[in-house]
Amino acid sequence: MQEENKSMKLVFSLLISVIYVGCSSSSAVSSFDGFNADAEGRDATIVFRDGRELDVQNVLALPDSTHFWNEKTHAVTVVPTHTIKNVVLTNHFVGFLEGVGFGAIGGVAAILAMGGGTSQEHGFGAGADVFTMILAGAAAGGLIGGIPGVIIGHSYEYEFAPGAR
Repeated sequence: MQEENKSMKLVFSLLISVIYVGCSSSSAVSSFDGFNADAEGRDATIVFRDGRELDVQNVLALPDSTHFWNEKTHAVTVVPTHTIKNVVLTNHFVGFLEGVGFGAIGGVAAILAMGGGTSQEHGFGAGADVFTMILAGAAAGGLIGGIPGVIIGHSYEYEFAPGAR
């Protein structure tokens, strides 16, 4: 029983780590048209080169200036594009899907680590029991992983490349 608890804690810790680390993408912006299409109508976080962060909406980036709706001032704000380190867009649906996937894998791993469905000692052993336990582990893990996945979301970090047009 003690060994099963250790295995479960290890699998759960790995699952949470993968969800936090695995839910982001980075790309260099070489075309403002492509970035603007992705950012249109979405919430974003602008990270400035001096370390400040600002939650904004409707980002429109141009080579010389970046325009956005500032949630704090409730007004359109314009800043020089070269002062921006990166822009982060978050997609909560993609985060949910990633969380469900990682959670399902973690749930199956937890069931297998605990030996569920593999011996008569645990009350399981038939082929159908193994399959049922693996499905139950995947479903439980998917549900558990989907919750932080939707909350955290998948972050897309855009960094403006020098000379982007």
